[in-house]
Amino acid sequence: MNLNIDNYGNKGVVPVFCGSYVSGTAFFVTPTYLLTAGHVVAEYILDKETMVAVVVEDEHKVCRVLVHQAAPDVAILESVDYICPNEYVLPLLASKFKENIDLLIVGYPRELGNGVDYFGVTVKNTREKADLKGGFDRMVVRTDSFGFNSYEGFSGSPVINDFGMVVGIETDQLYSSLGYLSIAAIKELVEKETEIRIEENDDLYDNTPYGLRRSYNHIREHTADMLKTRYNDKVHVENEEVEKTIQRFCGYGFEEERLEIHDEYKSWHDKMAGDILTYIDSIIQLVNYLQDGIITDGG
Repeated sequence: MNLNIDNYGNKGVVPVFCGSYVSGTAFFVTPTYLLTAGHVVAEYILDKETMVAVVVEDEHKVCRVLVHQAAPDVAILESVDYICPNEYVLPLLASKFKENIDLLIVGYPRELGNGVDYFGVTVKNTREKADLKGGFDRMVVRTDSFGFNSYEGFSGSPVINDFGMVVGIETDQLYSSLGYLSIAAIKELVEKETEIRIEENDDLYDNTPYGLRRSYNHIREHTADMLKTRYNDKVHVENEEVEKTIQRFCGYGFEEERLEIHDEYKSWHDKMAGDILTYIDSIIQLVNYLQDGIITDGG
């Protein structure tokens, strides 16, 4: 992965103090709202007088606990006296599970750095669970070279994909693997409490060997290569029509248009009557299309 952890540590990704010690990691999803693991603020749940704060530029910034859950293992914090710059806010992606996707976890381990220095560890998706028992729904295998004996302090860390989008929250250590709570599992909760819109169409963020993003990039690169001396990436200007054509060629973005066309056909069908309607409904392909929105060979 080509992500630089210095773009996250002590910026949008910060250590959490609950009581008198660093209990984990949190990250900004808006200039004032943060996500972390629910158990990171466990001491506060037991004693509401306990201070919860994040450390920004060596200063403690007090936070309110807006939401706390054990299953799924998530907490939403609100910064009381600090506004995170927009460029440090981490975007969220409610992605579908894909095996062997490379991911990066940025957090503040206690074993190294005493919970105040940030580290990044690389992992790969390995398995998706059918439930949220234990507070998480996805598992990864570690590919980092740090060799931590304990990943304490990483709880609440963002799980980041190739494109800098957070796809989950690290919540648990499982022998040689880690468990994380996917953003997809908490999308409705987060959107309700923070009023932010979470991206859920992850087609253009699939960089696997046969993924749409890789196909999309290959087509762009091939198109640029064909133009040869007539193309200079330093003076490249986005062309919406060209980008849309490439996306449609890759199969991206057509679903919404297909649904619109299907709705228009249903509206048109409802206005038909008499012999015309009888004729239309005698064609099995059109009957299937009316019901399912898919053109078939009949039968």
